[in-house]
Parts: sequence; structure tokens; C-alpha cells
Amino acid sequence: MKLAFAAALVVALGAFASLAPAPAAQESAAARQLDKLLQFLLSQRLSKPITECVADCLGILSAIRRYSFSDRLTTILTAAASAIPVFVLGFVLQYLFAVVPNKQGWPDWARLRTSGLGPDTWTFFFIPTGEQWRYLILPAVTLACVSTALAARMTRGSMLEVLRADYMRTAKAKGLSERSVVVKHGLRNAMLPVVTLIGIDFGTVIGAAVLTETTFSWPGLGSEIANAVTQRDLPVILGLTLVVVIAFALINLLVDISYAWFDPRVRLGKGGN
Repeated sequence: MKLAFAAALVVALGAFASLAPAPAAQESAAARQLDKLLQFLLSQRLSKPITECVADCLGILSAIRRYSFSDRLTTILTAAASAIPVFVLGFVLQYLFAVVPNKQGWPDWARLRTSGLGPDTWTFFFIPTGEQWRYLILPAVTLACVSTALAARMTRGSMLEVLRADYMRTAKAKGLSERSVVVKHGLRNAMLPVVTLIGIDFGTVIGAAVLTETTFSWPGLGSEIANAVTQRDLPVILGLTLVVVIAFALINLLVDISYAWFDPRVRLGKGGN
């Protein structure tokens, strides 16, 4: 059995080696994958802040004003956002914020772009400048909607559980303001499930990026995966898969480390004691 397994492993490694391109082609593929990864991170830098800010605000407001009109509206909107396919949402946003403004003769600054990378101008590698924001806003919002709906619902449920805790009633009995009770005592404890969801949701974001970048012709990691699968470029598929796996592991490692900041009791856990 061991000899058979070793022989099969040697055959598999030999087949993989035969698929490997020449050194020059390897360098070109590596540079291309690095460039696609950077372009994917460019869209993530805007979509992630949108996700966190909108999801936290909606979840907190819905939990504080439970069963109110705003809570019901938020529940309906988040359910609809999580049910709409990404590419459908992308086409709808393209029509509303790019096609309609061009037909109606809106000012040039209000006409968002529907495809391409744009002039690729950034300040501090973070802030889009000039025309760049008009190329980035639609892909970033489309990609953010994938995670925002789930994160908002998770924040609402977690905040509702925390608001019923004994220490929250104690904080209110001490005379603290509602804002202080919710932000300083409630939000920090309610963020543990949300942070966990963010780490696990990275795989979903990669899948959504394939559809989003293809819809908006954004030359990022997702569109590169789609092109590699279409062209049956096995070395590129293997390289991109390895990049995604390593990124997923690192992100979840950071999520685990962040637990100690959100919950000080994590620092006290040592072994089985």
C-alpha cells in the first residue's frame, strides 16, 4: 500500500512538473498574478470600509429600535440585498448610475463609469483621486453589498443578545448615557460574532469578486480566475488558488488574534486552566 501511494505521488508530481511553464513564463505569470492581486486589493480598500460602517450602523440602530419602522425596513433591505445575485445588482447599478445619467444629460461628475480600471491615480495608495473614484465606486459598492447585508443582520442579532445581558442593565443603573452603554459596553462585546463572520466571509467575497470584476471589466483577481478557468490555464489556476488559500488563512489568523482586543477575557485563557 505504501509503495503504491509513493508511486502515485511520484506520477502526480511528474505530471504537475510537466505542466509547469518555462522560467520566463513563470516570472511573467507571477508578475501578472501580483498585479491582479493588487487591483483586487484596490477594490477591497473601498468596499470593506463601506461594509463595516454601513453594517455596524444598520445593525446597531435596528437593535436599539427593535420592531420599529426603521428596524423592519432594514430587515427587508438586508434580506433583499442578500438574495439578489451579484451580477444582477451590478447591471442594475450600471443602468441607474451610468446609463440613465448619460441619457438624461446629467453633469459629467455624476456619470459613473461602468468598465475598466481608469487612470489608476491614488493618494497614499488608498484615496482615489481625479477620475479614479468614478471607475471604482460601482464595483466597490456592488462587492460591499455581498457582505453588508449578512454583517448587518449578524450585528443586529448579536446586539440584541448583548442588550439583554446583566452587565448592560448594571451600566444603565450606574447612570451612564445610552450612547456610552451601547458603544463602550455593548458594541465591543457584540463584535465577536461579526468579526468571525468577516473572516469566514472572505471566501464568499472571492466568489463575488469573480462575478463583479467580470461585470465591470475590472482587471483584478476575480476576473483573472475566470479567464484562467475559461482558457484552461492550469498553472495560473493553481497559483491563484494558492494565493487565495494563503490569504484566507492569514485573514482568519488576524481574526483570531483580534479576539483578545474585543474580549479581554481571552488573554486569561492559558491551556486548560
